[in-house]
Amino acid sequence: MQIYQGFFSDQDRNNMAMIREANPHQLAGLQLNTADKRLPELLFRYRARNFPATLTDKELERWRQFCQQRMLAPPEGFLSAEAFMQRLEELAGQQNENTHNLRLLKSLYDYAASL
Repeated sequence: MQIYQGFFSDQDRNNMAMIREANPHQLAGLQLNTADKRLPELLFRYRARNFPATLTDKELERWRQFCQQRMLAPPEGFLSAEAFMQRLEELAGQQNENTHNLRLLKSLYDYAASL
């Protein structure tokens, strides 16, 4: 995937350090001069994953659409939601004696089903 390819400039590494040091509410208004055009999207996804309360209604809808697309039609090499749940079932079938692992797998399954 193109967004994860390539190296960042010193300027953009400094921008990323500023992002990590900012409090969640500062992130929404952070104006960065980035050399790499991938950074605005990465910043948006960082905020959405870690600080969803900082998203506007429009951004929240954009994030939901992104997540839905990832779950229903994932890029090559990623599992769909259905394939993920099938894999959890397969793994559970291999854990007959390990109640701890079965509980973990059930928790993951329940979480995935709730999405």
